[in-house]
Amino acid sequence: MIKSHKLSLMGIMEAKLRLDNVDNTVRHCFPPHWSVFHNAAAGCVARIVLGWDTQLFTVDLVLSDAEIMVVKLVTLAKEVFYVSCVYGHNSMVDRRHLWEAMRRGGMGHIKSKLDRVLINGPWLNAFSDSETTFLAPGIFYHSFILVDVLPVVRCKGPFKFFSFWMRHASFKEILKDSWLSPVEGSVRSTLYTKLKWLKSVLRDFNKNFYSGISTKVAHA
Repeated sequence: MIKSHKLSLMGIMEAKLRLDNVDNTVRHCFPPHWSVFHNAAAGCVARIVLGWDTQLFTVDLVLSDAEIMVVKLVTLAKEVFYVSCVYGHNSMVDRRHLWEAMRRGGMGHIKSKLDRVLINGPWLNAFSDSETTFLAPGIFYHSFILVDVLPVVRCKGPFKFFSFWMRHASFKEILKDSWLSPVEGSVRSTLYTKLKWLKSVLRDFNKNFYSGISTKVAHA
C-alpha cells in the first residue's frame, strides 16, 4: 500500500495489535525511514497506528487515547497542520469517552462521519488542490482513503475566453470531447473537475491556433 500509492503518511484504524506484537508488525509493514505512533498505552491493544515518512515530516503527538490520536505535522516547507485519526467504539455509551477526549484536546466543534475525511477552512486555504480517493474495501469492513495534496499550479494570467474561438472549425469538437470525458464523484465535484479540464483544454487550443494573439490585440 505505501509503495504502490507513494504514501508519506498513513493512519490505520481498527489495527487491534497486541502490545507485545506492535514492534514486530511495524518493522514488517513500514519502511525503515518511517516512524510510528500507536495508542496501545491507552488499552491492551493498539487500535490506531499512525506512521509517517521522517524525510518529509516532523511529527509531534498532541493527543493519544483509546479511540483517537491527534498529531501535529510540519512539512519541509514549514507548513503546519494537524491530523486526527478516530476509531470510535460501537456502543454509544462507550463513545462518550471519545467526545470527552476530543474536547480535552481543544476540539470544541465536533463532526462525525463513517469512512470520511473531514477538513476545515485553514486546510482549504493551505492545500486548495488536495483531493480524496476512496478505494474498494476488499476483505475489510472499511474503505482505504487516500488524500493527495497536489502542487498548486500558478497560471501566468487569468483565464480569458475569446468569442472568435467559436468560429474555428475544430472548436465544437474539442469542447464536446472535453466535456464528455468521464468523471467520478458528486455533482458538484464533477462540475468543478470538468470546468478545470475544459479551461486547460482551451488554453492549449488558444496556444496551438492563436498563439500570442492577446498580446497582439493589446498592442494593436
